[in-house]
Amino acid sequence: TRLKQEKNRTASLKIEDVVFEVLIEKKVNGQVENEETYTIFSRVLKEAITEDEIQKDVYTTIAVPCEEADISSPLYTYFPILNTETPFNCIMNATYVLSGNRDSINRSETNKRIVLLQLEHLKSIAEYYIQQKNYEKALSVLTPKNITSNNWYNWKFTQGFSSFLVEENFISLIKDLKLLTTVNGEGISLNEHPLMIDGEF
Repeated sequence: TRLKQEKNRTASLKIEDVVFEVLIEKKVNGQVENEETYTIFSRVLKEAITEDEIQKDVYTTIAVPCEEADISSPLYTYFPILNTETPFNCIMNATYVLSGNRDSINRSETNKRIVLLQLEHLKSIAEYYIQQKNYEKALSVLTPKNITSNNWYNWKFTQGFSSFLVEENFISLIKDLKLLTTVNGEGISLNEHPLMIDGEF
């Protein structure tokens, strides 16, 4: 069920964005057992890739849970790609070029281009939340699921993105975003080298 449709629609440099919310209900014997609400960020990038000398659009959709949730999901190209895992705490769909059995994403320059475009889309979603002063949500969207304080220096994306070696691209993409908040409630970026201090003020 769509709760809000086309809440925000923009067109710029061959990019079209649509934002809306959906409510998913799980019913057993007609009774609602569980409800989940997602904000859907859908993007069309016009003529973003070239295949067989033909320019093609790239479609990328990212579903962010409205409530705090631990998302365990494969990546999607309309249907789940079984031998993959979403690297972020959201459900991610894009028009990847798939293997013959559709269980994995082909390692190709075309797919690397699509992955980088999807990471740019994820950055724009974080900017959407930053504009709302929802820094916690922005940080949650951009924090890879498998990164920890023990592996941040040699961290790699999960299966699906890992073969494209785009970790450094991702860090460069987000380093200037004001994702963190100071004690004064102002935003600060990773590039500003924030200092984390334990304790009360």
